[in-house]
Amino acid sequence: MKADRRPLYADQFSSIKWEKHGTRLRLDPEVTALFKYSVYRYATIAEALALLDGQMTFATPSKWQDKYESHLADQLFAAGKPLSKAVPFVKCFSVDYSSEAMWRTYSGPGGIVRMSIKLPDLIAGLDQSELPKDIELYVGRVRYMEPKKIRTEIDALKKSSSSVRRASTMAALLMKRQGFSFENEIRIAFTPRAKRGSSSSFSVQGFPITAMSRMLLDPYLPEWQTEELKKLFKMRLAVPFKVHRSSFNAHPVDLEDHRA
Repeated sequence: MKADRRPLYADQFSSIKWEKHGTRLRLDPEVTALFKYSVYRYATIAEALALLDGQMTFATPSKWQDKYESHLADQLFAAGKPLSKAVPFVKCFSVDYSSEAMWRTYSGPGGIVRMSIKLPDLIAGLDQSELPKDIELYVGRVRYMEPKKIRTEIDALKKSSSSVRRASTMAALLMKRQGFSFENEIRIAFTPRAKRGSSSSFSVQGFPITAMSRMLLDPYLPEWQTEELKKLFKMRLAVPFKVHRSSFNAHPVDLEDHRA
């Protein structure tokens, strides 16, 4: 992997000089540095269908699979906590092209797909989406840290002034344990000014399907299932990009190209 695409490691929490981009986006300079690359979303079939409908769904930290991380987020954003009025909604993409860990971690009985998109197209697509007027999207790279240091930084943020906490909301979402560095994440987040009720998810409409460039199907599904998924996406839905079964788990003699 090229050096600029390797996971980011950090020893301490640091503020980010967000760069304004488009109409309502702010970018981490570490994201801007990756504009020549593609990023990837490992998605369930249901989520892939929603994306093809132009719907991108964001979730609150309380719904993250990692119980350790969701607990730490609750220390800032749960009811009665310092940032309870600024509960964020987050969407994650990976910079990593393909890995055993990603396919295995996110796969389930129905399998997953990997959606590819060039990073500038993702940013442009977000800017074109139908966003409520009170939403400004932040796009940043995750910093991987030792667990103890993350806890220390969360405790320090809880004790800081309200102005410091508000300014640090988005950057705080970019701290994650080093054991998850294989995910090599980019996170898209927003904190709505208007209340959204008690919902743990929020869907942004109007994301352009043409922004997507490729779909790979789960290499660990039985082949007959991926053949049916190919028919679904290519013949019935007529998606405007290539759809293949990932060759990540293929026998070397069966590899005729590099689709992993």
